[in-house]
Amino acid sequence: MPKPDDKRHLDDKLDISDLNEILQIDPDKRMCVAEPGVTFVDLVEATMKHGLVPFVVPELKTITIGGAVAGCSIESMSYKVGGFHDTCLEYEIITAKGEILNCTPDNENSLVFQMAHGTFGTLGIISKLKFRLIPAKPFVHVTYEKCGDLEAYKSAIWKHYQSRDVDFMDGIIHSPTELVLSTANFTDEAPYTHRYDWTRVYYLSTKDRKEDYLRTPDYFFRYDKA
Repeated sequence: MPKPDDKRHLDDKLDISDLNEILQIDPDKRMCVAEPGVTFVDLVEATMKHGLVPFVVPELKTITIGGAVAGCSIESMSYKVGGFHDTCLEYEIITAKGEILNCTPDNENSLVFQMAHGTFGTLGIISKLKFRLIPAKPFVHVTYEKCGDLEAYKSAIWKHYQSRDVDFMDGIIHSPTELVLSTANFTDEAPYTHRYDWTRVYYLSTKDRKEDYLRTPDYFFRYDKA
């Protein structure tokens, strides 16, 4: 806790609550420019209109894109591409001195670009981001592979990692003998769809189901209510 009269905590705070706009979506280049306060639920809704989504969508609706960089967000496509920050192309960062830095992997601020993720704002405030998008389909088909021990589970994970044969991969360990690997792919059609909100809890369904179909946004935020 800050000590009383600690000068480090007495200065004026920066209000960045208004930095919550999507500035540009380029369907041809598959890129987006947005401010750090944009939430992923709003971002997915906007990009889906162009048949696109971010490469990595954290599982909670109100996580912001700036927070995803500052906090190193990952999700079930991360086994292919890494964290959300690994799909970013450019940051605008405001330093503690009030300088505005344009940071890319190739310019004079490349080191700041590389170090920004996971710093929780200690290097400066991210005020704008440019990042890549990926083509998406309306639905996601999930398949649940059941394993009886950890070695079989690790082998199944490694097999998909090497072959890159699924769009998404994550898993739930219910017990030492009930390990579920959830693999999923985008699909154009679905015979049914489920939503895991209110009283339906997604991770519990993985114990009993063999497969499932969800609308793409509902897949991304399947853990939100749990």
